[in-house]
Amino acid sequence: MKNKIHYITKLELQDLLPFSGFVAIFDGNQIQNKEELFRFLEKTVGLPDANNWSSITDWLTDLSWLKAEEYTFIFENYDGFLKDDLSSKDLFLEILEEDVLPWWESDVQKHVVGGKVKSFQVYIVENSKMEKIFMELP
Repeated sequence: MKNKIHYITKLELQDLLPFSGFVAIFDGNQIQNKEELFRFLEKTVGLPDANNWSSITDWLTDLSWLKAEEYTFIFENYDGFLKDDLSSKDLFLEILEEDVLPWWESDVQKHVVGGKVKSFQVYIVENSKMEKIFMELP
């Protein structure tokens, strides 16, 4: 499977379970600004130094400490993800799409001696129309 960002429903995500390798679940209700994202990446993904976008890009194209053959990032409650900083939301998605996913799909073999291609999938779980209606009810 090509490394990419998938926009799916919760039901479609359930059909894909279980995932193998390393899985990180980003809860948009808990990650609403850049600082919360950086803390999450340090704590959950184990990034040694997640204090700026450049270091995040560098570490996400390393991940050697995870010892995984596959990586999966799942974004739940995506509407709330980085809602206090929409430019950071766009930038993080751009980093994943333009730097991280291509790196693990092919670039790692070109730039790292013994570098190994790995699956890296990003799933953005979209709320269904019914969920949105229920969330808007008083």
